[in-house]
Amino acid sequence: MKKLSKRMYILIITITITLGISIGLNIYRIPIEINKTFNKATIMEPSKDKIIKNTTIKINAKLHRGIIRGSILDFDIHLIQKLEGTILIDGKEYNFHALTGPSETKRMLGGVYRDNGMGSDDFMLGIYDLESILLVGTGKEWQGRHIVAPSQRAKDYKNILKKIIRNDKL
Repeated sequence: MKKLSKRMYILIITITITLGISIGLNIYRIPIEINKTFNKATIMEPSKDKIIKNTTIKINAKLHRGIIRGSILDFDIHLIQKLEGTILIDGKEYNFHALTGPSETKRMLGGVYRDNGMGSDDFMLGIYDLESILLVGTGKEWQGRHIVAPSQRAKDYKNILKKIIRNDKL
């Protein structure tokens, strides 16, 4: 039996590593179903520091991981996550999407809209670690109102706001 050369061993190892990385990345990129209900959501007017009412928010979405962004030529390539699906707010169904930043893993920002996303958003969306959510009303119906969960007091609203917009001076 003939002995394999050093080049052949290197070729076999290179092919094995490349296949392992390729298979691992494809498994990582399989979308994850997210079904979440926030029972303690508060609709409020922050300008008046007034809680209007409590409501429930239900999210049915898919989390897409391993989306490649950036440029290989500029050595600025990074992976992001994308969450998209439907959200039920105060009995009304909306579509939404949210993305992480280049170095983010917990904080996602996006928009909530009724139509196919080509018109204006009804809300700006901020999610922290899929455990806290902030919706800032931008549409006609929700202008000047914020929805935050989990929350029952104005203090909870401010704590979640700090996590999502990262401003410790609030």
